[in-house]
Formats: sequence, structure tokens, C-alpha cells
Amino acid sequence: FSDVQVHMLKTNPQFKNGDQVWLFGYGSLIWKVDFPVAESRAVCLRGWARRFWQGSTDHRGVPGNPGRVVTLVQTDENGNTGKDIYTWGTAHRIHHQHVEDVLAHLDHREKGGYSRFLADVHSSSHSIESNSAESGAEPCLKDVLVYVGTSTNEEYLGPSPLPEMALQIAQSV
Repeated sequence: FSDVQVHMLKTNPQFKNGDQVWLFGYGSLIWKVDFPVAESRAVCLRGWARRFWQGSTDHRGVPGNPGRVVTLVQTDENGNTGKDIYTWGTAHRIHHQHVEDVLAHLDHREKGGYSRFLADVHSSSHSIESNSAESGAEPCLKDVLVYVGTSTNEEYLGPSPLPEMALQIAQSV
């Protein structure tokens, strides 16, 4: 693992009401925010790429015919790894009084193979061209909660040819 990825190995972090918890949304957690948030920011996660490699039998598809939803992987489309891979998304600060309820809701929502990890994210004001994170710029938020469907979970599908993935996504609702 690279330096960027090692931090993501903090698995299954636990939180309680009163804790300050930031959540990184990179798929439906960007546009389907069905929980109370105190603040949201556009951010960038380095070292991880968003891919439609996670199967879903509860939101998009059914058992035996899964749909595809996004997860994060450590390589880009060319197999490259490291700090030159980016996933843009939204960091949501969960209101401190609602942490336990929101995380129980998200654990249920993301139950199809997703695990909790922690990661540092960078501000969207640091452009890719400036390579701010690589040049030593500090993350704007540390220990941000991220749900990732890893390759070891039962519903992980992995890569397929793009036309096949597109058809599977279009046919699964």
C-alpha cells in the first residue's frame, strides 16, 4: 500500500453521539443525503478511484441478477496506483446530536458489502494541476468516514467491459 492508502486501513471505526463525524460521499451519498447534516463541503480523496464494480441486490438489482453501484478501488483505468488517482465528492458533517442514528441508518443503507474506513480528504480549492496533496499540503479534513465495498465482500463484481457494465446498470433499477 502507498502512504495514501495505509490510512484507509483503519477499519470499522466506531462513533457515538457528541463525536464530530465527517462522511465522504462519492456516489449516492452526494445526491441522496437522507440524513441530517450540519455542513457539507466539496472535497477530493487521493489514491482512490470511483468504479461501478460493486454489486447490489437490494438497491439496484435482485439476488441472482445484481445491479452495479460505485465503490472505491486503488487503481485507475490503466492500472496505475498512488497519489495521481482522485475521487471528487462531498464531505458531510453529521450533526453531533444525530451521529448514532445517522450511522445506524447508513450501515443499513450500505449493508450490501460496504465496510467503514477512515481517510483524509483535501479541499476542492486545491486543483489537481497544482498537485497540492503531493507537495505536502495538509488535508482539509482528517479521519473522514468512508464506506467502501472491498474486493473481498460477497457482492463485489469487479471490472467488466464498459458496454456490459453500462447495460447492467441501465437494466437494474
